[in-house]
Order: sequence, then structure tokens, then C-alpha cells
Amino acid sequence: MKFIFIILLLQFSRLFAQHYLWPTDASTYLSSSFCEFRNGHYHSAIDIKTWLREGYKCFAIEDGEVSRIRISPFGYGKVLYLRLKDGNTAVYAHLQRFPPKIESQIRKRQLADKKYSLDWAPAGLKVKKGDVVAYTGKTGTGVPHLHFEIRNTRGNPVNPLAYYDQIKDTRAPTLQQIAVIPLSLDATVNNNFLPQVFDLERSKGQQYHIKGTIRVHGTVGLALRGLDRANDVGNKYGFYQTSLHVNKKPVFQITYNELEFSTTGHIFTEIYYPLWITQGERFHKLYREPFNPLLFYTRFKGTDGTITIADSSLNFKIEVTDFFGNLSTVSGKIETSRMPAVHIREFTKKNRWAFLEFDSEPFTDFNLSAGRDPHQMDPVKYFEISGGKISEPQDGLKLKINLGDSLDRYLRLRLQTRDSGEYESLIAQFPPDSVRPVLYLLGEKLVAEIESPDYPINLQANNKIYAFHRSGAGKAQTMIPFSDMNVLPDILSITTGEHSLWSDTLYIDRLMPGEKQKFSWFDSALTIASGTGTVIEPFLITSLRYGPAAVSDSLPLGSEIYEIDPATLLFFERVDATLQTDSLPDIGTWGLFRVSGDGNLSYEAPIEKVSSKKVKCRIGGPGRFIIACDTIPPLVEINSPQNGRVYHTWPAIRFHLEDRYSDIGSEDNISILIDGKFVIPEWDPEDETVEAKIDYPPTSGAHTLTVSVSDRSKNVRQQALLFTIR
Repeated sequence: MKFIFIILLLQFSRLFAQHYLWPTDASTYLSSSFCEFRNGHYHSAIDIKTWLREGYKCFAIEDGEVSRIRISPFGYGKVLYLRLKDGNTAVYAHLQRFPPKIESQIRKRQLADKKYSLDWAPAGLKVKKGDVVAYTGKTGTGVPHLHFEIRNTRGNPVNPLAYYDQIKDTRAPTLQQIAVIPLSLDATVNNNFLPQVFDLERSKGQQYHIKGTIRVHGTVGLALRGLDRANDVGNKYGFYQTSLHVNKKPVFQITYNELEFSTTGHIFTEIYYPLWITQGERFHKLYREPFNPLLFYTRFKGTDGTITIADSSLNFKIEVTDFFGNLSTVSGKIETSRMPAVHIREFTKKNRWAFLEFDSEPFTDFNLSAGRDPHQMDPVKYFEISGGKISEPQDGLKLKINLGDSLDRYLRLRLQTRDSGEYESLIAQFPPDSVRPVLYLLGEKLVAEIESPDYPINLQANNKIYAFHRSGAGKAQTMIPFSDMNVLPDILSITTGEHSLWSDTLYIDRLMPGEKQKFSWFDSALTIASGTGTVIEPFLITSLRYGPAAVSDSLPLGSEIYEIDPATLLFFERVDATLQTDSLPDIGTWGLFRVSGDGNLSYEAPIEKVSSKKVKCRIGGPGRFIIACDTIPPLVEINSPQNGRVYHTWPAIRFHLEDRYSDIGSEDNISILIDGKFVIPEWDPEDETVEAKIDYPPTSGAHTLTVSVSDRSKNVRQQALLFTIR
């Protein structure tokens, strides 16, 4: 009886909140949910489907007053703010138009300002619940839909679904993958220093299990990828609530009820940024770092959701629900992990004698075999222990081995361990000519990865030796913490025995939160100056420099390519940079351009000359950059009116415009004149179109239309035509 009373009370509370009118007659289906991921911010609304059409009515959801109207080619496009009688504010965005009374006042202000964009706070514009306040559209961004927010008295968006029950949703979230992310310096996942991704498979109902085994050493965090859906539509939504239990105890929970605008840019402290920027996959972290300012979390005493594995395994369970209580779960186990059972420290050979040093976990037996061919090897008949103790092999053992034949090139060590069964290592004396590692900068550690060799191999940096170990999938890795590195260039080399396989110089620094820092590379050819808010956690940073041959576009180039790494580094504010250039001839406006992976250029920022061969600019994040000059003006194609044509009234003005490199940037760069008189351009950057209507009565005779468009590099395209009204 008590349980039934609680259910009825919850239902009553929910119905009590459902006092707002649904905001449109377009549909009661959603195309996006509250707090869904957007690149760089959270979605602050629900998006209501309008079936790719415009012009549906938008209603006042409660008695109130229109407090603000904004119009822009970007972002929300045409948007109306309605302050409700309870103090909340309803926001309707991407609108097509407003009722005639509002439209006429907007037009007067646009003409007075000679500008399409508008930010207007009407006085005394009261409405009643159910009044039509606007019509749905697609201005600003995206396909036609209604972006609908409810903001509370603090100005924070809250989940609009708390006020409505029109949505039909009996479908539970779909869970796809789990990422296990090493967090401590020594942490590994299945012997790998890099994050590892595991597929999920549904076993029964909405219960999922992990494909594969997770073995962890150190401290890690989990992150989850998946999606949600509702009845009758195929749109994909974000999760509403996600919880993590470890050994049946709650350690983490995130719920999207309220968003604080000042923190929306921190979405990449919740989404695991490295997997997003490198693979385009969104994994939601199931742990919270100390620098994370978001409001969504339930705090559990003594835990932040991270998981530390030492000597024993643990069980975990993840629960994901949508707003309507549909639940999906995934349960799993994290096993303990050791480094490989045996690690070859050194192997050298002189005639028929081999000298082997290795360490391993304790073993019960071992044997050696040697030969010229790795597939035909004979047992070693004689060896000596020249260092270490068999009872303590983890501290290292040194063996002097008689191969029996000076031409033997291979040695095989086979161990029988107490816990891991048999472990075998094939050791080759003559390695390949060279080895080129892939280097990863992950927070405060450097990970080097190579194709896994069959011989002992080490990385040397700062006169320290770091041994590679097998990490799965035919790879081997080693890790250097920043504390072992010099701030100035480190010379890295990979060796085996007396052989040098690879060597390079790495310029590496550490970018710190809360500090103003300046970094200089290549004898000051590139410098960057960070601010106190550039990063929110310590991060290693480095730079490369190479010739402009990687650029595939044909613009004039004025410098080498400068690359700031790693790509997984996220700037929360732009940094000041100076770059060394060639002599820049006066052929147009030079700027800073990004170089994509396929060599294409895209405009990054304007530059300012510091000296004859130095410029300064601002950079928004890591990447490859070059100084280039966009000399190509925008493309303008006038569709209406047509040159020489006769009309009976003002024709519609429509034209297509695009710019390959620098972009138009602002509506201020678009000018429309009829007989020298200003006409308001309504620009749609996504569709690359401009439309305009003339606001004064038509007059008979010949008329001139002049269109002028400039890009951010100040290239100008102007076109003019004549038409007649009769």
C-alpha cells in the first residue's frame, strides 16, 4: 500500500508540473533531446520535428510578455524570448517569421539600423496562453525544426520534458561500446598505455555484456558510447541519466536536468576528447575530474568514479535511463593485470656465446633453445647464471649461453610460470635496419609505440633507458613520464644491443592550467603565449616544422608549415602566436590558414606584421598552420532579377554566394543597393544564399541592382545589372 501511495504521489507531482501548453502545432515528436552533445557545447533545448517544412504556428505556452527578439544569420537565427508569469522564460529559435504586428516593428528597426541583425527588447508586448507568437523555420542553422527552451529564474535552461507528457517513448537506450582510459602514469589496460575500446553485445532484454576481457593495472576511468530513441521516429538522442556501481556501491551518477550557460563550453570535460577528435566517437566519461565545473553530477562521498586495480579484480554495473525511465544496463568484471611474464633487458652475441639479461614473474622451470632458423632450433646444452637469483627473477637474471654454433642467430626462452602457465619469447640477434615509433602525448606522459619485435628493444631519452613491452595486436610500447624529461629538446633513440634503429629530437614542454606561459621552438621561428584559462589540466605540448609541399591548394604561400601537437590537446581560449615568414609581397591580404590532412587550406585568423619576417596572430587549437594569401574573391551568382528583364513590380532579389578559403564572415561584408538605396540582405550561410525584399513602392522605368560581397581577406566581388518596371 505504501508503494502504491509513493507511485501516485510521483505521478501527481509530475502532472502538477505539466501546466504549459505544447509550443507548436507542428508535431509532438523530437529530433533532439536536452543536453545532447554539440561540438563545443551542450544542446540547451529540445528540438521539435517540423517534417522538413516551415511555417507551423508557435504558441505562447503560458501568459507572459515578449522580453526579447534577436535576429542573426548565425546560431539561433530568428529567436523569440517569452517571459512567463511564473518567472521562467520560453525560447523559440530558428523561426521563419513573426506575426504581422511584430514583423512591422522589426522591419522599422532593421531599416533604421541598415542591418539585418537585431537585438530588441520590446516594452509591454504581452501575450496570452495560446496566442501565436511566431512561425517555425530554419534560420541560423540546420534543417527546419523548432528549437524550444525553458529557462528558469536563474537564466539556466532546464529540461522542458519536465513540463510535458506528450512524448511517446517506451524504447530503452542502446549501449554500444565502453572505453577504458588509463589515468595514473603507470596505468595500463590489457598491457596498453593507450585507452582501449570494448564492444558491447546485448544478451537479453536491455542487458548488455562486454565482448572481451578487461585487465587493468593502476587507476582507470570508464566511458560509455551509445544513443537513445523514441517511438515512431528514427532520430537519435542523448542519454538522460547514467550511473556506475563498483562492487555494488554507487560511485558515479550524471543527470541532465539543468544546464549552466557559463559552463557549456566544458562539454569536453565530460566527453572523452581524444577519442572524439581522433575517431569522431562520443564517449561519456563515467568519472569526474577535479577541474570539471559542470552541474550534472551526484556527489558520492570519497569517490569520483575512477577505478583503481591493485591485487584483486572487481565487478561493475552501468545503468542508463532516458527521461521516461526506460532502462539499459551493462555489467562486467575488471581483472587484475601484470606486465608480461618475461621482459628481455638485453641480448648480445659474440661468436658462439650469447649474453642474455631478463626479468620475469616467478617461474617453476625454464629452458633455452637456439638455431639459425627460428623454425628449427635445438636445446641449449650449456649455460651459466652470471647474475641474479632464480628465486627472485623479478630483480633480473643474467645468463651466459653456449649456442653451440657461431652461426646461430635465434634464441628461444621458454618459462613455466606459477600463475600464467607457459610463456615463450623468441629473440633475434639481427633486427631490421630501422624502427619508426608512433609517439603519443597523453596528459603528462609520452607513449612510444612500435611494431612488436622478436628481440629486446629499448628507448633512450635523457640517458635513461625505457624498455618496450608487448601491448597486443602486434605492438610494443614504452612510457616516459614528464618528470623524466627535459623542457628543452630531448634526443630520443631506439636501440637493441649495440644497434641504433632510430633517433630524433623532440621539442617538448608542459602546458599548465592557471598560468601564463610562453613557448618557443626552432630558434623562435614559432612562439605561442598561453593564458591562465588555455587548459584546465597539465598537458605535454610539442611542435614540428616542415616545408609547404604538403599543401595541395594553389594559393600564394608565405611560410613553412608549423604543427602544434598533440591533436588531443584542447584549448579553452585562443593563444597568441608569432611565426617566422618569408618576405610577404603586397599582392593581397595575408592570413593564417589551417592545413588539413589532405593538404587543403581553411582560414584560421588574420595576421599582423611584427617585422619584415615575423607576424602575430591568435590560434584556436592544435594543428598544422601556414601563412597564405587568399587572392580569390567570393563567387556571386544572381538568380533574380535577371539582367534586361521587364517586371510589373519589384522582383525578388536572390543570389548565391560562396568563398572557398576565407569565408564571408559577416553580413557587414554583403551590400545590396537598388538605384543606390540600401536593401536589407537576409543571408543564409549554410545554404550560401541571400534573399532581400525592397521596402518602398515600385516606380516605372529602369533600375540598377548592385551587389557587392567581400571575404575576410578583403577580396571584393561586385556585380550590377539593369531591369525595368513597367
